[in-house]
Amino acid sequence: MDIFVSAIAEVSFLVIYAVLLGLVAPYVIGKNDDYGSVLPSALALLTGLALWVILIWVGMPTENAFTWIIVMLLMPVGMFFGLRYLSKRRDADNVSILADYVRGGSSTEYLGS
Repeated sequence: MDIFVSAIAEVSFLVIYAVLLGLVAPYVIGKNDDYGSVLPSALALLTGLALWVILIWVGMPTENAFTWIIVMLLMPVGMFFGLRYLSKRRDADNVSILADYVRGGSSTEYLGS
């Protein structure tokens, strides 16, 4: 039972840190219309959980400060690059939809219908 409580505490700490990163992201990275307010937190949380699982699987103990430092330093990095990737992908999709519309294609995708 103690292992379960410890795991819940560790994951909840990652969730709180991801929420804080998501709240700070629009002020640090800049507001972008290509993603909402939840996406930065979700990307940071996914990065943190993936790193946490990998580091624990490799054999780093959860009580080690280096595990927490690595995860907490790389969560904003993963969030930043994830947001850049999604923003560029969204821009490319918008350009292709607009080009299709200009060529006389169907306007259902462009109008959001």
